[in-house]
Amino acid sequence: MSKHWRRSPAIILIAALAGLLLVATTLAVPAGAAATTFTSVTVLDNDFVTDPTGANTSLRHNIPNLRVGIDGTFQDANFKDHYNGTGAADRWGLPTSEVFEEESGTLTQYYQRGTVDFHKRNDLGGIWVLERRLTWDYMGGGLGGSTDQGVEPGITNPNTGTALGPWGHKISNVDVTGKTTGFRDFFDRLGGVNSFGFPKTDAREDTGNVGTLLAPGSTPGITRQYFQAAVFESFPNNPPGYRVTLTLLGDQLRDQTYPNDTWIALVPFQGATALLNGQSYTVRRVEATPAATPTAVPTATAVGPTPTPTATPVPSVDTTKELIVIGTAGNGFSVFDGTTWRTVNVDNSDLGSDSINTLLVDGDNRIWVGTDDRLYRFDRDLTLSATFSTGMGSNNVTALAGTSPGGVMFIGHPDAGVSAYDPSQLIAATQDQYHRYRTDSSSLPSNAVRDLYLVDSNLNRVWIATQVGVAFFDGANDSWSILSTVDATNLPSLDVNAVSVSASVGTVWIGTNGAGIAYSPSGTAGTFTTATTANGLGSDTINEILIAADGTVWVATVGGLAKWGTLSFSNFNTGNSGLIDTNVKAVAEDAASMLWVATANGISRYDPNAPSGTGWTKYQTGEGLASNDTTAIVVVPAE
Repeated sequence: MSKHWRRSPAIILIAALAGLLLVATTLAVPAGAAATTFTSVTVLDNDFVTDPTGANTSLRHNIPNLRVGIDGTFQDANFKDHYNGTGAADRWGLPTSEVFEEESGTLTQYYQRGTVDFHKRNDLGGIWVLERRLTWDYMGGGLGGSTDQGVEPGITNPNTGTALGPWGHKISNVDVTGKTTGFRDFFDRLGGVNSFGFPKTDAREDTGNVGTLLAPGSTPGITRQYFQAAVFESFPNNPPGYRVTLTLLGDQLRDQTYPNDTWIALVPFQGATALLNGQSYTVRRVEATPAATPTAVPTATAVGPTPTPTATPVPSVDTTKELIVIGTAGNGFSVFDGTTWRTVNVDNSDLGSDSINTLLVDGDNRIWVGTDDRLYRFDRDLTLSATFSTGMGSNNVTALAGTSPGGVMFIGHPDAGVSAYDPSQLIAATQDQYHRYRTDSSSLPSNAVRDLYLVDSNLNRVWIATQVGVAFFDGANDSWSILSTVDATNLPSLDVNAVSVSASVGTVWIGTNGAGIAYSPSGTAGTFTTATTANGLGSDTINEILIAADGTVWVATVGGLAKWGTLSFSNFNTGNSGLIDTNVKAVAEDAASMLWVATANGISRYDPNAPSGTGWTKYQTGEGLASNDTTAIVVVPAE
């Protein structure tokens, strides 16, 4: 059993009776998902929390609700709901890490005042739960594998209160001497047992004498009460609302688990950028290593930075052939030449992140790779030719558009609008290779950019899909056309994931995040018609739109791959076709008119000209794909 969760039978029973925040969703994971690895991790909802003072730039973290594949099921790990439902910042303080895998099969998030884990409870019948770690126990109070520091025996508080837990200690608004603490009200308001665990002492002056608990580094003389997952402190002279405080046990546990400030260098603890709903989430793994120096208080096994793996030789693909390039959520990108697979990731290249958000092939057949770390450009022989960061609005890249050799590359960010990279501009005191378009400096309706579609590379005309509307930018005259109201355009929603244009007829297609797809033959000059699941779509959440060479409109949705007909869609899913998974992330067309479909569980290749029910080929990790959780796909033409 995990080192975090060793408990006595008595505690197991009481915890079960007290009630845990359980996860309800138990859908089957498609075949091929690894049983011991979190797969298909998707952001359902998210809060992006920063230091309100602005003083600590590393305190920039997401608190997401996640849907994860694990042990042959889909489970919901709702860190956001748990955080907000148990007192939010009043209870937990600010998040100090992203959600990451601290040990195999456990997702963890650190906060200033505690730690929360999503893991499987075999002692409760194998259910998946999201629960607070028993932080004080784990640090030295006994149940986390350390030596019990001496739970204070018996009920010593003679005043009104309620005895809770196996040790009989009271939760009360007064301490053992009758002085007002407000601990009971604070306990009840911020989640009770599910948030703090059971009391290990009564509320009393913390003397530090033998037989009493005293948190390491704490000052004697303060009225405290110790719980399994928290330490309450009373400051009656403080202003109302601040008379009860919580010891920063989360920070203390982090410092103990990652000694000598080694946590600073670990990616999960570094400042992050905001996650988008529906986005694939990369789960970082931090491997355990023995602690360098034992402390006076018995500690858990310390964890250090993951050693850099030794680069291993990778197969060589034939780069003269047509190449299928596939981005993944956590293992870089794969390249397939029709016979051989090659993976490019942080272990065998200069790629700085394995989380691939978007891909693009330019007019020189170079591969542009947008990650949460920065933008990279690879030549078709898969050598890294350029890295882009300095000058962009953000290093987190979610969308790309640009095809002409030497032309402008439009770069979309989830939090910083659009950066237009112009290689013709020189880096000098008065010139900049980037033009930056944001809500505060242009007519862009939102800085949360989801997709870009370049209509005319010579005139730099580009459609921009954002979280709160769609914009058309005409770079020839620096003008904007904005679709930012539903009523004026008949758009079903302004929360937009994808945009594309049928070049032959000029029809603009706009895919929304939950309201279907809208199309207009007249673009910004006309109104839009909406198609939804009632018109054949597999889902109203649209991930990408492909206009094939023959003009056919293909739509990637979370409910399958849809093909536009005369007035409706026909939808391909796992039940009526050879599609490997219904959550379709992206789709691309090769020179033979084959469709390559990227899903949350691998790749499907489809021949639209094959007889009905045939023409499907599946590719997963067993065939050479870097990861089954794919995010983007492009085709590099043969030489």
